Parts: sequence; structure tokens; C-alpha cells
Amino acid sequence: MKSVDYTKVPIARDELLFGPCTIIKGVGKEISLIKSSRVASTVNTTLKSTQENLLKLVLQFFSKGTRYDGVRIINKKFAGQTYNLSGDLAKKYSKGVKFTKDGFPDFSPYSKAIVKIDGLKGNTSSDFTTANKALGIKTTPSGYTWHHVEDGRTLMLVPTELHQVVRHTGGAALLKKAYHRDV
Repeated sequence: MKSVDYTKVPIARDELLFGPCTIIKGVGKEISLIKSSRVASTVNTTLKSTQENLLKLVLQFFSKGTRYDGVRIINKKFAGQTYNLSGDLAKKYSKGVKFTKDGFPDFSPYSKAIVKIDGLKGNTSSDFTTANKALGIKTTPSGYTWHHVEDGRTLMLVPTELHQVVRHTGGAALLKKAYHRDV
């Protein structure tokens, strides 16, 4: 079999091209890893194997772009781990933020309130208004924001500064995907 240098394959953002017919989507910004000689060497060696094994290998290298119900999970690399904060936030939230095995943040240790609501849409304006009503308040307290949990029913009232600094995919993204799929 002819050896191919996949560091020279033209690619688009979020796509990795292997030959004229196979496109592996969802690799995101991790695409730059294909330039490393270790990955290129492994890919070239694996070309002697089946296409299925090649796909598994590439997805292993690009796991940061893993999708959950068709939605790219930001910071999937922290799945099952704790995201440690820095500076003043590390002092304030010393335990960091744990991520679930699927790559979603668990803000519950820092939540001021938790509400469960059926019919959320992932729309911050309407969902937050509904959550405030469920909690019996008119507006979201200053310094706090509602975090959509990935179950699609739960909203947590968490510190805004924490919610903003921990980049993540939350339930809002999953709800929006589901809502647009059903419309």
C-alpha cells in the first residue's frame, strides 16, 4: 500500500478528510494535532488496517470534539475530572467544578437554588422567567444566572462569574437542538 502523508491533506474547519470519499466530522479545533508526526505516523501505519479501525483511531485522537446527541461538547477533556480555577475564583470556589462522565459541568455545590421545569426550550429569556416564577421571585438575583442542566428539565441558580469562566456545553444547547429538530 502506498504511504500517504496526511499532514498535507487539505481540510476544512471541523472536518478531516481521508481520501476522496470519507469525511470525519466534529473534530473541531483539535485538527491541528494531525500535524504532529506521531499522529501522522500512526495514521499512515493504520491505513493498512480496515477503515473502521482508522475511524476509531482518529476519533480517539480527537475526542475533545465528541458530540452528545449531535451537539459538540466544549471542554469534553474534563469529563470525569475537576476543572480547577485560578486567581480570586480559586480562592472563592476552592473545590473547582467537577465535570460529569459525559463532559457537562456540575455547578450544584455552588447553586443557590435548583428548579425542575417541564417544557424548557433552551431560550434564556423565557426559561429564566419561568425559573424565577417557579422560585417565587420576579427577577434573577444580581450576580447569579440560571444554568441549564443537561437533563433538559433542571435549572440551577449559580454565580454568574463562575458560570462565565467555566466554558461548557450546557442543557440549553441540547434543548435548542431538540427543539429545532421537533419543529
